[in-house]
This record gives sequence, structure tokens and C-alpha cells, in this order.
Amino acid sequence: MTDADPGEPDARTRRIGVERSVDARLARLHLRGGLLALARAELEQMAGAGTLDLGALADLAEVRWRNGDLMGAAEAASAHLVSGGDEPMAMIICAEALDHDGHLLDARALAARALERVGGQVERLFAGETRSSAWSSAGSTPLALAPGTMTWGGLAGGAEVHDPQPSGVVGAAAETVAAETPTAEVVEGQTVGGSTSDARGIGQVPDVAAAPGQPRPGTTSGIVAEVTEGGAPVPSLPGSIAERVESGRAAGKELGSIEDAIASGRLKGVPERLALLLRTDRALAPIILTHADHALAVIRRDDPAVAALHLVRGDAYRALGRESDATAAFQQALRAVAARATDKETQ
Repeated sequence: MTDADPGEPDARTRRIGVERSVDARLARLHLRGGLLALARAELEQMAGAGTLDLGALADLAEVRWRNGDLMGAAEAASAHLVSGGDEPMAMIICAEALDHDGHLLDARALAARALERVGGQVERLFAGETRSSAWSSAGSTPLALAPGTMTWGGLAGGAEVHDPQPSGVVGAAAETVAAETPTAEVVEGQTVGGSTSDARGIGQVPDVAAAPGQPRPGTTSGIVAEVTEGGAPVPSLPGSIAERVESGRAAGKELGSIEDAIASGRLKGVPERLALLLRTDRALAPIILTHADHALAVIRRDDPAVAALHLVRGDAYRALGRESDATAAFQQALRAVAARATDKETQ
């Protein structure tokens, strides 16, 4: 992470003329396809490793927002904007956060900026998420879908909504491809974010990577179970995509709940919950590893859950193809079991 003031770009700051990283492209593809849990795991890992570019920073904000983490999304979106980004999605998320915090005038000003960029297409960006009062001038009924985006009805993102009248699937696909050639400024070799001013230029924004074991206060779900338009239900996503979206949201909520439990020292059942999440989606292995390590950092050495947490770590490492690390974790689990047996014999 860098502590440099984003208002004074480093000499290495440049206009992107090369392709984005494979990780950033893949994470955006998963986000657009509605695979929220997978996209968030990838983007959070990139944030922790310091490999986010401006586009990926906006994607991180979006995936946090769609998973119900408004405050975390606002951190990433604000860092994107003050670092030179101009994604409409980042403006929308910051406007929602400002409204949530009671700064209605600032929220409406930022909402007006977003509307200047995308006009009536703002509904495509919300894609079923609830809208605050800051958007009263743009109508009050959001859409449940992002119409015309890609061929499988995936979510629309800020960079993809430029043409007020997209010409069907072909036009939408062209927008998506064009959006994958970023033109925003990034700082090479650095994570965009760090200690920066928020979207209003007031206060500080923490690192976009979440602090270990620390839940973000004031989060809101922002999820609409069923949206109707004109009294009739809006058509839902195709079955497989809808199931993946709901599965991703459920996994995100469960991970947040586990993080809160670890932070408050309520570790009973945490290994089992992490193991079930890993069985549900092996792509969550990186973030499950992080949670298991956080739990091990606060648990008593003689707690029977120590061995179970090491077993979860071993399974997660194996899911990532890191067999040597998996073996080491399993050996730690055996040592934990042996230590407990020895303690019982000496008592």
C-alpha cells in the first residue's frame, strides 16, 4: 500500500496503453456473469496483494456493494475517484454511502454527476439494488435486470454503460470489449487507494483491503428479493445465473458473519462453517484461508478447534493446488491433536 497523496501522482503514473492483468480481466468477467462470491474472493486477494488497477478498484467497490457491504464498497469507490478514476458505478456507490450517512446534498450532487454520464441507463447499473432518495429525480422503480448486457443477462458495470441507446446484444458486447481497454490512470506497481481523501475531499479513506478480523460498521444489505414494475413481476435471470447470483450473495453474507464471529471471539462452529463454504465453492479458498488464519491468531492453543482450523487450511491449500502447504497444514492438525492427548494424560 502506498501512503502517497493521490492528488500528487507519482512519476510512474501513466495512461494505460497495455493490456490489463489476466487476474483483473477474469475478476471482471466473473463479476459481470453474476458470480459475486468468486469475483469478490479474487478482487479482495488482489487488494491484499497490492495489484489492483483503477478498473479493478471500481470492480471491488461494485462487488462489495452487491454483496451488501456498502461501507467497504464506498472505501474502494472513493479511492477510485480520488485517484483519477471516473467509473459511473463508483459515483453511484459513493452517492449511496453519502445518503446513508445523512449527507443528502453531497449525495445528490454526486448522483447528478453520474446521471450526466449515463442518463436513464442508471437503472442498468443498479440492476435490482435498492436506490436511496438521492435518485428521486431519476425515477423510483429500479430494474431487476441489466437489459442487453452480454449474452447471458449478466450484471452491467459502470464502464459498460456509455451508449444511451445500445444496439442489442452485439452493441452491448462491443461495449464490454471496449470497456476492457482501460484509459484511466494508474500507479504502476502500487495499489490505488491507501490513505486518501473521500469523494467529497473531506477526511481519510482507509486501505481498500479489509483489516484482519475487523468488521466494517454500518453496512447495509441493499438487496431486493423481488422487484415489480407496473404491478407485474419483472422477469428473473436465467435459472443457472440466478442461482449463482443468490449463491454468491449467500456466501458473501456467511463470510461476513464468520468475520464478525472471529472478531468478537465467538469461534464455536467457525471451522465447520468455513469447511462448508469451501465445499460449496472452492474458488473461495483464498478468503477462507485468511479467515482460518485470523481465527488461529485469537484462539487458545488448547482449544479443540485448532486442529479443525488446520484441516480447513489444508483443504483450502489443496484447492489452490499448493500441495506442500496443504501437507504442512495437515501435519499441524496432527500435532494439535497429539498435544491435546498429551495434556489429557498429564492431568
